[in-house]
Amino acid sequence: MTPGIYVRVYAATLVLALPVAAAIALMLSVTQGVLGFYGGLTRLGSGEVAVTGYSLSPFTALVNVTMAEEALGVKASRYELFTLAEYNGVFLIVRGTPGSGGGGSGPGLPGGCENCCIVGSEASGILGVRAGDVVLLTSPFNGRRVPVYIEGVADSEPYRYELACSMGTVLLLRGAPPGYASVVYFNASSVNASRLPGLSVPGNLAGALIVVLSHAGPAARAAAYRSVSDAYLSTLGFSSVVVSAVDIAVSTIVASSLYAVGVYAPRLIAGEVRVLRLIGVSARRIKLSVLAVEALAASSSWLLAYLLAGRVDPGVRLLLHPVHGGVDPAAYAASLAAGIVILTVAVAGWRVE
Repeated sequence: MTPGIYVRVYAATLVLALPVAAAIALMLSVTQGVLGFYGGLTRLGSGEVAVTGYSLSPFTALVNVTMAEEALGVKASRYELFTLAEYNGVFLIVRGTPGSGGGGSGPGLPGGCENCCIVGSEASGILGVRAGDVVLLTSPFNGRRVPVYIEGVADSEPYRYELACSMGTVLLLRGAPPGYASVVYFNASSVNASRLPGLSVPGNLAGALIVVLSHAGPAARAAAYRSVSDAYLSTLGFSSVVVSAVDIAVSTIVASSLYAVGVYAPRLIAGEVRVLRLIGVSARRIKLSVLAVEALAASSSWLLAYLLAGRVDPGVRLLLHPVHGGVDPAAYAASLAAGIVILTVAVAGWRVE
């Protein structure tokens, strides 16, 4: 076969396979981004352990701070209360932090201003809110409308897409009593994990998330997870392994669309193939050559889509936060393998005349 034939088959396969590869990369990227969303909110520091309640999200989880401290036998280093609020038809995260003037874990809340908030720089642009504005937030939990004064703008993570307010303001929006938080943080070196019956954590406890399932008095039943996404998936009865398996299955199904590519590309060289047959080139050799070129082109498409997935913002947002995670290598590789198998089936069924 001449170089021109190879180039035409390669170019056609590359162009047609690239959208398929890009769709798979985007799907996997968004899936991982959603799973990593809660982890990005909690921002576990080095040598920290986080305690949260048994809930599907930190927006509904409530933990009694004092009870968590008694359960672990140590004072909390910091704690945060998350809630949702609606402003002009847009829902966003409101983060409550104790203390003022930079106390707690906030970006420097103004002292002595109970209803003051700091707006994230990105949230400011999306919502059209500036320092000095008074905005009316509506709680989706209890319908309460709370006016807050925007004291300043924060340009640091994770506050860029949120409002950071005093704990009292967020308690009003959440409808929670004082002394409760969504996530309570502890110094791992001080935590007495043996006080929690049945808690089993392999290796170092630092960085683990402990989900408090129930507690009565100082006792608590808990489970520890290595990532926030694993913890919340567990409340649905899933695990990260199950999610990866679903990703692989869906990616493989999408990759099956390469059958059409495998059927179409050989038609572009039908004339040249007839000439090759007349001069004695076997159908088997032609098929193997075309399949090799198509497989190479499909691999190139997958590689290109993988590289682009890390640079292109898919434009998906969850509560103002952009959702863009890494592509699961196992699922992505499985989809490419499935695609090459599909191409093989398509070329095998090609009637070389």
